[in-house]
Amino acid sequence: MRSAFLITTAVCASLSLAIACGDDDGDGSKKKSDAGSDAGADGDGGEGGPPPKTYASCSSDGWCWELPRPQGNTLRGVWAKSEKDIWAVGDRGTIIHYDGKGWEGLESGVAEDLTAIWGPSSSKLWAVGLGGTVVSWDGTAWTKSVLPVGAEAGADASVTTALLDVYGASESDVWAVGEGGAIWHFDGTTWDTKTNPNPQTLRAVFAATTGKAWAAGDGGLLLEWNGTDWAVAVNGGTGFLAIDGTPDGAVVAATGLGGYFVSNASGTWKGEQIPGATTLRSLWLESTSRPWVFGDGGQLFRYDDTAKTWTKLASNTTRAFLSAGGLDTDSVLVAGENGIIMRWDGDARSLISNGSSANRLALGGSGTKDVWAVGDEVLHDQGSGWQVVDPKTPRALYDVAAVGPDDAWAVGTGGTVLHWKGMPAGFEPVEVKSLAWLRGVAVSGTGGWIVGEKGTLFAMINGTSWIATPSNTSADLNDVWITSASDAWAVGANGTLMHWDGTAWAAYPISSEAGPVPTLRAVWGSGEKDVWAVGLNGTVARYDGTLWTVTRSGELYSLNDVWGSSSSDVYAVGSDGKVLHFDGASWTEQQTAVGETLNAVWGSSAKNVLIAGEGGALLRKSQ
Repeated sequence: MRSAFLITTAVCASLSLAIACGDDDGDGSKKKSDAGSDAGADGDGGEGGPPPKTYASCSSDGWCWELPRPQGNTLRGVWAKSEKDIWAVGDRGTIIHYDGKGWEGLESGVAEDLTAIWGPSSSKLWAVGLGGTVVSWDGTAWTKSVLPVGAEAGADASVTTALLDVYGASESDVWAVGEGGAIWHFDGTTWDTKTNPNPQTLRAVFAATTGKAWAAGDGGLLLEWNGTDWAVAVNGGTGFLAIDGTPDGAVVAATGLGGYFVSNASGTWKGEQIPGATTLRSLWLESTSRPWVFGDGGQLFRYDDTAKTWTKLASNTTRAFLSAGGLDTDSVLVAGENGIIMRWDGDARSLISNGSSANRLALGGSGTKDVWAVGDEVLHDQGSGWQVVDPKTPRALYDVAAVGPDDAWAVGTGGTVLHWKGMPAGFEPVEVKSLAWLRGVAVSGTGGWIVGEKGTLFAMINGTSWIATPSNTSADLNDVWITSASDAWAVGANGTLMHWDGTAWAAYPISSEAGPVPTLRAVWGSGEKDVWAVGLNGTVARYDGTLWTVTRSGELYSLNDVWGSSSSDVYAVGSDGKVLHFDGASWTEQQTAVGETLNAVWGSSAKNVLIAGEGGALLRKSQ
């Protein structure tokens, strides 16, 4: 959680080096039956071209972060040895490293959230996390360690205990603390537990070069290790979330809930309320009398040892800062929510990685040089990188479908229908005389459909206007897909499945041995006799040209979108970063290293597939 060396100001500008994956050529559209080809997606809006291909933050199954960069998972620990050796860890086993030229994602070997990182050198690091996770770096690779369970480890030992912080004085003196007051110590050979006299959850630990250590946690508990035993130093009050100290342990401080701050700088433990502070999650001691504290909502306070007051500094973000580190001067690095990384040199602030809080709801496009991502914001890639596009409306957009680079449609809340006509015109609103939330749009040539809440349905006329059409249902409709002018499907609430036969929309039966079919959120097919629908409870249903049958259901997760390049290459995405792949015979789960909900999947071929979701997540798989 704390840094061992400084990171120079000069490197901050270069730390924003991005990562991306390659692309192929082709043609396709999210809601069309001829869903072939590739969607190229290099660069970030305004960054001017693709970064070095050698730097990629990718999962073991090849899903690589496009946005945000270098990745978008929440970062909970940061550590640096030098300006060319910076590490951060976070959710879903995320480990990223900066070598002075760019960020690279490294395989951690675990999927659990990592909460902290520390090491005595560049070739020896430890990271800990949920489920008793401990991984170590030997200069070449990360390896998972197994905490001993049994009589020799103590009755309270459990590999499922969440570890929330790690810190040490040397390679043979490392501490890890966590849930239920768990305290583990590594002596250079093995990990073993130590007795906690007050077993409340411990959330932070600090070790001095003198052999002493301190741990802090819930209920205002602060423990001190005297070399032999742990003893209570402070108990009662608000919970502590962070702790730091001088290398020799002469001064130790802790902070946490309610903006409460305690320190032993005066020789005894004294506490105070930092004016205006709420929850403070990270702490760094610039000197014995100059602490910095960071917390929720982008809060940052620094103690002015001359004026003897706390000063609030602007961060220009509302995201939580969860880890901080620095040394010797007023330079400090912080990391936190949605992958944000910032640095302060005194009052000067540098944004290293902005992360994102955008919710991406849909993907679509007509080819490599025409790819869209919509939701809270609109992004367009025309072959030279993602660019932010002004939709000229404050409404969230739920779906997008493209006919070509200068002809795309997007729909959203409040009856919003937008028509993209290329630049300089951009998006233009289209009147449909409805205030319904519109959830899905599909276009094919000069025809198309829009669906929305309470059975709202519009048909495209002459490729330019939309007319209200009876859907013959009052159920909320979430998505629509077109095979031909006489064959289309719409899905929605409570297993609603509607079919267009060229004349009218009608409900279509669906077979499920598990009982009533839950809400369906998306539909896609490779042809008239191969259509898929997905929804709540991990539901997957398939149409074979005659019958709809539920093939999967009863899961704890939801599936929000489905897309494929063929009947034997289908993807479904959903909550908790879930990605499923169908190879023509069975569904398998793929690792994405994404902790947020995924709302959309689209590709231009089997070799180039995009997924997107909450926290600004946008990843691509290239084969």
